[in-house]
Amino acid sequence: EKNTPYSEVTDIFVRLNSQGAKLRKADLALAQVTSRWRGAMDMFTKAADECRQKGFALDEGFMIRCLVSVSTGQTKFNDVSRIDAGRLQGDWDKAKRGLHFAIDFFKKEAGIEASHVLPAPSLLVPVACLAAKNGFVFTDELRLKVLRWLYAALIWRRYSRGSTETMLGEDLSSIRDSDDPVAEMIERVRAQAGGLEVTAEHLEGKTRQSSIFRMAYILAKKSGAKDWGTGLALGADPDRDFKALHRQVFAPAAVASALRGRRSPKEARRLAWDIANMVFHSGRAPAADAREYLEGIARDMGGDALASQCIPADRVLWTAGRYEEFLARRRDAMADGINVLLASLSPGGGGRGADLAAIEAGETDTVEFKETMLYNTKTKMRDTKLRYALLKEMVAFMNTNGGIIYVGVSDDQRIVGIERDYKVAGRHNWDGWSLELVNGIKTLGPAAASISHEPVVIAGKTVAKISVRKGIRPAYLDHDGEAKFVVRIGSASVQYNTKDAAEYMRDRFSDGGESMGDAAAGGGGQDLPRGGGRAAGGATATRPAARHPGHAAAPLHKGGAIPTMDDLMYPLLEMCSGGRSKTLDELRDEISEWLGISAEQRQERTSGGHETIIGSKTQWAVWHLRKAELLGADRRGKVRYAATQGGERVVADAGVSRLSTSYLIEISPAYRKWKGIGSDA
Repeated sequence: EKNTPYSEVTDIFVRLNSQGAKLRKADLALAQVTSRWRGAMDMFTKAADECRQKGFALDEGFMIRCLVSVSTGQTKFNDVSRIDAGRLQGDWDKAKRGLHFAIDFFKKEAGIEASHVLPAPSLLVPVACLAAKNGFVFTDELRLKVLRWLYAALIWRRYSRGSTETMLGEDLSSIRDSDDPVAEMIERVRAQAGGLEVTAEHLEGKTRQSSIFRMAYILAKKSGAKDWGTGLALGADPDRDFKALHRQVFAPAAVASALRGRRSPKEARRLAWDIANMVFHSGRAPAADAREYLEGIARDMGGDALASQCIPADRVLWTAGRYEEFLARRRDAMADGINVLLASLSPGGGGRGADLAAIEAGETDTVEFKETMLYNTKTKMRDTKLRYALLKEMVAFMNTNGGIIYVGVSDDQRIVGIERDYKVAGRHNWDGWSLELVNGIKTLGPAAASISHEPVVIAGKTVAKISVRKGIRPAYLDHDGEAKFVVRIGSASVQYNTKDAAEYMRDRFSDGGESMGDAAAGGGGQDLPRGGGRAAGGATATRPAARHPGHAAAPLHKGGAIPTMDDLMYPLLEMCSGGRSKTLDELRDEISEWLGISAEQRQERTSGGHETIIGSKTQWAVWHLRKAELLGADRRGKVRYAATQGGERVVADAGVSRLSTSYLIEISPAYRKWKGIGSDA
C-alpha cells in the first residue's frame, strides 16, 4: 500500500531477496540502514571515494561493515534492523575516523600502500575498532603488537578462509571486552595456523597469488628494496599493483631445459613460477640469463639491491644447473627474514633477544649506546649538540665496518628509553622523534642512504635502533663548514687528521689495491676479503715459525670464539717477516688455517653483516701494525705487506710472543703519536 513506511518495504524486500537473487549480506544491511537514515548512502559513497584516493578500493558495503563493527563491537548483519538509526548516525564520525586511522597505519607503519597488497580488506576493521577504543592513539607497545598481529593474520589468511564473519566477530569481541585484545587475536592466528613461524616448506610451490608473496613484498620494502626496473623504492607508485612488479630470475625455458629428465614438464612449469624465482622488477628487463641479469643488477644498483630481495650471495647458484638449490637457499632467506621481522615486533622485548644480548655485551667496535638524542640530562632542556654527537657515531661506523647505535641506553647499559626525548621533540611521539633524526641524517648527503632506524620495545621502554651499513665511499661530518673524517677504533669514534685520513682512505676505499672493507657485491670497488692464499713469487703461503707459542697442538682459537685483534698481531707480523710479503687476502687465509678455523667459522659475519669476523680482525691488526711502523706496504699493483726493520727486530726478540695495543704504545713513538698520547705516556 502507498502508506506503508519505507523502512517496512525495505524489510519485506530483504526477506524476499534473501530467498531469491543472491545479494551480499552487506548489500542487504546497507539497504536496511539507508532506508532509515536519509543521506546515509551519499555519506558512504563519499567516504568510499576518499578511501580510493588513498589507494584503498572499498565500497559502500564495507563502510556499513566498519560502522556496525565500531558501533556495536560485532559484525553480524542479521540484527542491523534492530540497531537504532540514531546510534549509527552518532557513531559514523568515529567509525570513519577509525577507518582512516587504519588506512594510514597500514600505509605508514605496515608498508601496505594500497588495498591490492591485502588478501582481504576485512583486516582493516579490527585496526579501526582498536583506534576508536584507544582514542585514535597507539602507544609504541600497542603499535608493535598490532603490526605483529597484522602480519601474522596476512600470512596465515585469517579472514581469507573459513567464515570471515565468524572469525572477525571473535576478534571484535576481544577488542570490545578484553584488557589485552591484540594478544588474544595473535593467539587465535597461532591456533588457526598451528604456529606463527614461517618455514621454507611454507614457501614451496607458492605463486604470486599467495599471501606469502604479499608478505615477501612487505619484507622487501622493510629491507629498503627498490624496483629493479625504475630504481624507485617499492610502493612509490601506489597505483601499480605489486603483482605487476615481478620478473622471473630464471626464464621458464631455461628452467625447463635445466630440469629436463629430472622433473616432468608440469613440475618444471610450476617451479618456474615459484615465488622464490620472482623479483620485484617493473617493465621489461634486458634479455639475459640469470647470472648476467643478477650481475647487471649488482653492478648498476649495488649488492644491497640483491640482499634486500633475499638473493643468495653465492654466485655459483646463479646458474640454471643449480636452479633448485637457488630456490631452496632463497626460500630459507625469505622465511628467515619474515620470522626476524615478526620477532622484532614482540612487545616487552620478548622478540628482541638479539638486541638485548647486544646491549648486555656492552659497547664494541660495532655497537654504540646513546642515552638521548635531544634531551640534555643535566640541563633538562633540548640540546641539539647531542644529535651532532649521534651523527658522528654514524659517520664513524660508515667509514669502518658498520654497526648499530641504540638510543635510550646509558653507558652503563641501563635501558632508559627515549621517552624523555619525546618531551622536547617537535611532536611528542615516535613520529616526531624520527623526524628530528631524519633531519639530522639528511645533512650527511648521499651517505644518508646507509642508515635506517626503527623503534624496539625492551623492558617496556622504547629504544631507537639505528642500523648503519658499512659505506662503499668515504663519509664526512660537517662541522661549521669543515668536513670531519671519523672512524671507529674499538668502542670509540676517532677523528683523523688530513694525513691519516688520506692513508686510511687509500686502504679502506681503494679501487685499485687492497681495501680495508668489502664494497657492494658486483660494484666498482673490491670485494674483500677474497680468496687467494699465494705468497710472493707464487709459492704457497706457509705457517709462521713453530717457535711462536700457540702454533703447537693447541692453537689460540681452540674451536671457540675467534681470538682478539691483539692475539692476531704477532702471528701476522711473523708471517710478513724474513723477506716475505703478503696481501691482505693471503694473510686472512693463512691466519685462518693456522688457527684451525672451519669453513663455516670463516663465514661468520660482524653485526654490520658486510664483513667476516676473521677478515675484519685481520684488517684491523694489520692497520695497527702499520701505524706502529712494524709493517710497511708496497703499493705497486696489489698492496703487499712486509715487516719493517722495526718489525723484524720484534720478531727476532725471543722475549716477545704476543703483541697488544698497550705494547705498541710502549715501543712505538709513531703509534703513540697516532693515538694522541704524549711522549711521557
